Amino acid sequence: MISFIWKYRYPLILLLFILFCLSLSVLKNPKIYFDTERILEMSSEEKDVIDESIDDKNLLLASIKFNKEINYEFALRVDSVHKSLLNRNSIRTVRSLFNEKKIITSSIIPISSKRLNLSSEESFKKSFDRIKNQGSNFVSKDLKSLLFVINKNENADTNLTFFFDGLKSDLSKINDSKVYITGQSKSEHYMQDSVTKEIKFMTLFSSIFCAIVLWFFVRNIMFVIINLVCVIFSISITFSISQLLYGGIELVMILMPAIIFIVCISDFLHLTNFNKDDLKKTDKFQLFQNQVKKIGVPVFLTSITTAIGFLSFIFSDVMPLTRFGIITCIGIFISLFSILIFYSVVVDKKIYGINEKANNTINNFIQKVTNIKRIESIFLLSIFIFFSIFGILNLRIDNYITDEINKNSKLYEEIKFFDDNFGGIKPITFNVSIDSSSSKEKIVELEKFLKKNEVVIDFSSASILSPSNASSTIKSRIKDIGSRNTNLLIEKISQYCEDLDLNISYSGVGFLFDNLSNKMTKEVLIGLVLAIILVGLLFVIINNYNIKFFIIALVPNIIPIISTIGIFSVFSFYFCLSNAFIFAIVFGLIVDDSIHIISSYRSCIKRNLSIDKSVNYVTQITSRAVIKTTIVIIFTLIPLLFSEFKSVSQLASISIVAAIVAVIFDLIFLPKMLRFFS
Repeated sequence: MISFIWKYRYPLILLLFILFCLSLSVLKNPKIYFDTERILEMSSEEKDVIDESIDDKNLLLASIKFNKEINYEFALRVDSVHKSLLNRNSIRTVRSLFNEKKIITSSIIPISSKRLNLSSEESFKKSFDRIKNQGSNFVSKDLKSLLFVINKNENADTNLTFFFDGLKSDLSKINDSKVYITGQSKSEHYMQDSVTKEIKFMTLFSSIFCAIVLWFFVRNIMFVIINLVCVIFSISITFSISQLLYGGIELVMILMPAIIFIVCISDFLHLTNFNKDDLKKTDKFQLFQNQVKKIGVPVFLTSITTAIGFLSFIFSDVMPLTRFGIITCIGIFISLFSILIFYSVVVDKKIYGINEKANNTINNFIQKVTNIKRIESIFLLSIFIFFSIFGILNLRIDNYITDEINKNSKLYEEIKFFDDNFGGIKPITFNVSIDSSSSKEKIVELEKFLKKNEVVIDFSSASILSPSNASSTIKSRIKDIGSRNTNLLIEKISQYCEDLDLNISYSGVGFLFDNLSNKMTKEVLIGLVLAIILVGLLFVIINNYNIKFFIIALVPNIIPIISTIGIFSVFSFYFCLSNAFIFAIVFGLIVDDSIHIISSYRSCIKRNLSIDKSVNYVTQITSRAVIKTTIVIIFTLIPLLFSEFKSVSQLASISIVAAIVAVIFDLIFLPKMLRFFS
């Protein structure tokens, strides 16, 4: 393999360049996916439940916020806007205060009439006073915001940017008002648009940060350029494979460039981590062969273990997550292939300059850390154990609609506005079976019960049912209170219906979200546990079935992960579908350092070096590369902290903390473990 790469290195470079050019043509018009249908592909729910839920995708909430109370003249202008919305071909229905009806049930046949009377100014005042006293779903409590519940037609999907811009333009015709629009399709459109921008932004700034750090370490511009070219080639080719295999790029794949960055640069740093004996070799092939034989095995192992972390996602029913795992796994091996080819072309001790000041600083740090007193190491270990136990005891699974959205984003601001002023945006549909005419009154009671429990009813047929009706459909919304609390609310409603002798079923995006998210979060975490076990078993196999290496491989990586969970639990951290997979990624990244240390130690032992000399070698030589890769990880992830997507910013913050904890553990405790188990 080594001879093959060396012999055909220039044709292989040409092949990579061709693949890169082809990938650019494939990615000319990338498709970004973030839609409910793809998320629900593997759902076990009944088809009619899914169909009903997907229909909620066409539901939009729009609001006009103004600074003064509504008067007659203002109401006429808003009514005009309401009518203009109805005249748009892209809109199926519009519900607002201006066509809201009250049901008169005192007569033999229920009749309805508009709640807001605009026939005259006097009529308006009287009707609006009643609305003030009785309340309405379509006006905020402070009477300064109006709600429009809009059902758009499917054909609006052809150009969503044009649709939303037109909708906002219509609503903005009212002077001195601010417009808010939200809904599933709006959120998906917003995120799709943001993903493309963020991939470009994050790749650019991660490149800049990495270039600065690499230059600081090696002071060689060619080394920096080669690393970045390798990264860009790998990212582009991997994204194009996703485009070809799955017809687009999943939202979650916004994380992949950072992962490729870390894998590529970390492996390159280890391959070019020469010692004094290596520098004596003048023959380039000999240097290449020696480094690949010495570092190639742990580099390959780190790729395997990182890939295992991502392959754990195949156990999830969340197909976008499964596709992300497969594509990222492919990307890791493309990166490995690219690294070896580029390294074969540029391998030369001259390409890897040395910043003696930086090296001395790192060496001094290693010496201080590895020479800490026993009482200090016990104290540090106690802190890790404390946070590990705290993390385990405070494990919590919950899911919010806004989990993917950072609080500083425009999208979160809109959702929060509707939650605060109009009872929420999470759609849930109640389907009630009708057994007799008396059930009509029971459904009216159910509606009262729903309202009492802060369920906002948008569409109801309860009060106008005829005896021949077999069912009633109540379309409603609730606040984003989390899946746990929503499930408790569902249980409460089900019990109330049971007491009323009503048969009830549920649908809608909100219901499916809560029904599936916790289950899928657990599946992802189970996949992580399996990945950890597989990595441990892999180490046992490659070390002649020595069971001791199961502990040596996993303890330095499990404790940092659990400790990190404990640290973030202090800040009310909880597992959700948006972040559960992060820890599989973190495990795949931090396990690399311990693999290099363990592999380097085993290599020294095989060369008949003593245990003490082997431990000294890994602390002086290998640990230096480990610290450098950790610094690279931190600086690569810093731009991600400012992402609009919460999963991305959480990946960055969690990975940075876990990487710091892991490198401290690897420097202080891993050498002690190697001594103990040898």
